[in-house]
Amino acid sequence: MKKIFLLILCMIICISFCACSVVDISESNHGELYFVHGGKNIKEELSEEDFDTIAEILNKKILYRETLYCGFSKDISVVIGDRTFCFSHDACAVVYVLEEDKYINLSDEEYETLTKILTLYGFSFPCI
Repeated sequence: MKKIFLLILCMIICISFCACSVVDISESNHGELYFVHGGKNIKEELSEEDFDTIAEILNKKILYRETLYCGFSKDISVVIGDRTFCFSHDACAVVYVLEEDKYINLSDEEYETLTKILTLYGFSFPCI
């Protein structure tokens, strides 16, 4: 009986550690850009097409804890719903989710697509 209890306890612990949280912005339908750097002070609503592309990139990404030294700030971000997605100052393909205090990884292709969209609004990378 003790072995069964310990086995069940171990399974519960493993499942709780393995349970990953993911970005869920599926209910959101607009986003705002913020870029305050190098004399620029941009605050602008995303177009519907750009919002859809960025939301597709960020939605359902796995969130993880880490200590990164890329440099993130809400001054270089996109706000979608109640989440602030902060972009790396030095062009890392990682996004910091401010409210979660967690990060998400992007593929090189996703990062390139994202930065192309953001530069249309006046962002510049790297912005160290």
